[in-house]
Amino acid sequence: MEVSGLIDLLAGKGNSLIGSVLSDAEAVSFVEAHFPGRAYCLVADWTLIDVSVSDEQARMLATLGLTASIVYALCVIEDSRGRFLPGDWVKAHMKFRSLTNAYSKLKTLSMS
Repeated sequence: MEVSGLIDLLAGKGNSLIGSVLSDAEAVSFVEAHFPGRAYCLVADWTLIDVSVSDEQARMLATLGLTASIVYALCVIEDSRGRFLPGDWVKAHMKFRSLTNAYSKLKTLSMS
């Protein structure tokens, strides 16, 4: 990462994204209805960080329909598997698939 990119990240500069307009209960219902049996972690105060990868890595991710991004959330609201307690922070690894206000990582859904 370039120093200027790191400074921008730490300063909170970037594009604002609107997360889900659903209530917490509605978001959980949405995930359960559209992704039955999938684990989820409902979060607030999150940042989506695009990660620089090599051209080869970008091609590999693109063939899988994924992007090199990390979700960092300051506040867990609910985790379906109980991995994180309400109020915890969480970082989800790269390789996300955008799903209409949801990000899917392997077998976990993180609602934004």
